[in-house]
Amino acid sequence: MKEAFAKDAFMGRSPDLPLELGRETIETGAFNGTSWKEQRRFSLHMFRDLGFGKTRMEEHIKEEILEILERISDQEGKPVKHAYILAPSMSNNIASLVFGKRLKYDDPERERLDHLVGELGRLLRSVSWQPFFPWLRAVMSTFNVGDKGRLLRVMREIKNYCR
Repeated sequence: MKEAFAKDAFMGRSPDLPLELGRETIETGAFNGTSWKEQRRFSLHMFRDLGFGKTRMEEHIKEEILEILERISDQEGKPVKHAYILAPSMSNNIASLVFGKRLKYDDPERERLDHLVGELGRLLRSVSWQPFFPWLRAVMSTFNVGDKGRLLRVMREIKNYCR
């Protein structure tokens, strides 16, 4: 597997249908090709310099797996929505990468951050149509579709948390 991903054939990204449909009108140089390879190499090099190698992340992920298994066993065979178990685990893996520490599942900071990230996703989906239909922006803003003000507030809150 390691050899396969080191080859040029696997260095790019898979085609994205919306981008493929508008290939004539959308510049995809930033998403693939030489600049993508350079950015990928730079990112991997920087992560290695910061000490994030395979073994260090592996430890964080193993710790999260143990936490997930404990959460599942706490349910004693009852049905549970997997998002309530997996979302905190994913955010903890990202937090350990970005902040250098993991947060407990019941930590109010982690719960707040998960809520903000979820809200950010919902808000981004509500404005994702705008690049494709720019002429509808004025009409939709009249009906308060795609609350950009709320989107900016959530992004500011996440940015402040990260500081």
